[in-house]
Amino acid sequence: LACNILNDKYTDWHTKILISSALGYFVLGEDVIPDHTEFGYLDDLYLLSYVLREIKRHVSPSLLDDNWEYSENVHELIEEVYQDTYIVVQDYACEILHKVGLRKFKELELEEYSGTYPQKVAKLAQEKRELIALTAYLVKLIYRTNLKGRDLKRIKDFLMQYGDYTEIARLIELSNRNYEAEEVVRSSMESFEADLERELQQARLNALLEDRDAE
Repeated sequence: LACNILNDKYTDWHTKILISSALGYFVLGEDVIPDHTEFGYLDDLYLLSYVLREIKRHVSPSLLDDNWEYSENVHELIEEVYQDTYIVVQDYACEILHKVGLRKFKELELEEYSGTYPQKVAKLAQEKRELIALTAYLVKLIYRTNLKGRDLKRIKDFLMQYGDYTEIARLIELSNRNYEAEEVVRSSMESFEADLERELQQARLNALLEDRDAE
């Protein structure tokens, strides 16, 4: 079930982290309750049932149903395993979560997972609107041309016409790879200039959004 959820194309990154943590704990050589003892795998089962329970409560119960291949009621099974294992490992529960970083992860107030479903959709729509506006603004600065409106297809066609779209795609691909970057120690003046530039960029973006909305 956990592997099916991890490979599900509709699984978001937040859920992938939860599942990966539980699977990682299974192969951990030195976990909280040693595997060679009588109750050695109860901590593994507790963590997995905890993660699946979190997915059911905070992500989507249907994600469990869609990836469950057996006749038993998966929700009842998860709850039963969680309750039974917690009775045994309750004194170690926090330590088990801490072992894979889920104790702190649970405490995080992730903005994109707060609020109702309509609020989440509204946030995504706002982020998309800002991203398109920023792209149009950069095109205006670099190519000295004004793209009327915020039509994503028009922006894409413009970039493809100028031959830069493939280069942008290449840079995006490179940014997705894991490269080690050396930390550069900047002087206080350089830090001040960088912070100031970010503030100016944000101010320009806000002004652009206001102008676009006024149109």
